[in-house]
Amino acid sequence: MLRMDPQIVNTWSNGQEPQLGTYSIVLPNRDVIFRTVYPIADRKTKEINGFLALDRLLKYVVPWVDSEGESLVIINSSTSRIIYDSSNLENSARLLAEQYPELAHASYSESVESIPPYAKVLLDGSELLVTRIDVAEVGWEFIHTTVLNPFIRAPKERGRLLVIAALIFVIVAGGAIYILTNRVRRRSLELEKANEIVLQHSNLLEQELQTAHEMQMRLMPQSNPEVTGYEVVGLCRPATQVGGDFFQYFSVGQDKWVFALADVTGHGMQAAIPSMVFSGLLDTEIRYSPTPETLMPKLNTSLCRVLEPRTFVCLSLGELDSANNTMRISNGGCPYPYIYRSAAESIEEVALSAFPLGVRANSTYDVSEVKLGEGDLVVFCSDGIIEAMSESGELFGFDRVAHLISQGGSKSESAECIIDNLFKELDAFSIGREQDDDQTVVVVRAQGRLAAT
Repeated sequence: MLRMDPQIVNTWSNGQEPQLGTYSIVLPNRDVIFRTVYPIADRKTKEINGFLALDRLLKYVVPWVDSEGESLVIINSSTSRIIYDSSNLENSARLLAEQYPELAHASYSESVESIPPYAKVLLDGSELLVTRIDVAEVGWEFIHTTVLNPFIRAPKERGRLLVIAALIFVIVAGGAIYILTNRVRRRSLELEKANEIVLQHSNLLEQELQTAHEMQMRLMPQSNPEVTGYEVVGLCRPATQVGGDFFQYFSVGQDKWVFALADVTGHGMQAAIPSMVFSGLLDTEIRYSPTPETLMPKLNTSLCRVLEPRTFVCLSLGELDSANNTMRISNGGCPYPYIYRSAAESIEEVALSAFPLGVRANSTYDVSEVKLGEGDLVVFCSDGIIEAMSESGELFGFDRVAHLISQGGSKSESAECIIDNLFKELDAFSIGREQDDDQTVVVVRAQGRLAAT
């Protein structure tokens, strides 16, 4: 377990993004630490998703001991901001040119093999000898100042000794910084390796989700059913790679078909697993109870037994008798199915209200029978279509869906064309906003040549 000095922890500002770069912080006990903050970026997107901070006590980075007449200023080479000022600890993060213009604009001598650039400046009435060293490995510059007034009349040799002492100091400091740089480099390599491991796990998870998506899509029809006198088309768009919506068609006898549209609560894997369970249960039960009156209660009883609390299934069923041109509809929790009447050019909802399956064991489910004429449409859809939202938060709504169905019915458009237009309008309405829920629709269209009744 990582243990941190409470004094260091208390120097972080709550609710503020860490300040990048290097700066000094004074602890309550007057110890000075150097804090270097690096951003951690995603290798793929380059998006910053964290920060790495290294804290080092001044005495371990730079062996500086305060001495009368001498001072040390460390600045960031790229920003010209003060990292550390031995004469005034509150100068951290201030611009050198604003705090010490004399040091920033001094005329420094050219560097030679063994002597760094130096200059003489007048600051606050004192003449200073200034030595400036650039440590490129970490992007810092050291400015060492010595008050010359006490030594003006001393032999020149003393001046040379001061320069040599300053050089020794810089060399020692440079060695410490070099060690620190190597440590930071090693930490960076370790972080890169950790990011590679995370990326590998992410790719593996992506592959597994894609496999789950393909498995779930295979639960749904791979082609449209061939129903005499009718065109039937369905489409499901999961909000994520896997979801809780699905639809299915079942031939349950001569001239009879059952169409099912289901919506399991939740999204993603939370909904995908119960939807697969329900798909298998529906496939089994429909062999023994193909009519809505018997199928809905049996499915509800089974789901109340196998589903965990707060998980349930919204289901719309339509039993089509193509010989008699009738459809018997039952609904539990899904949006009301739509009926478009071609002869009257009108649209209505089949108002069937009941609890979703799996909520209450003794729920009852009504069945409504509708007569279909040439050009009529029956449309089942999940709430992901009705509740789709625009970027401003407006719902797509029942009225827009009804209008698009009426528009397609009045133009005698095919079932596939009606679905295409519905999703085009939905995508245009929701542009700029991610899909929040699975979206599924099934369209049953009575064609021009119906069976005689």
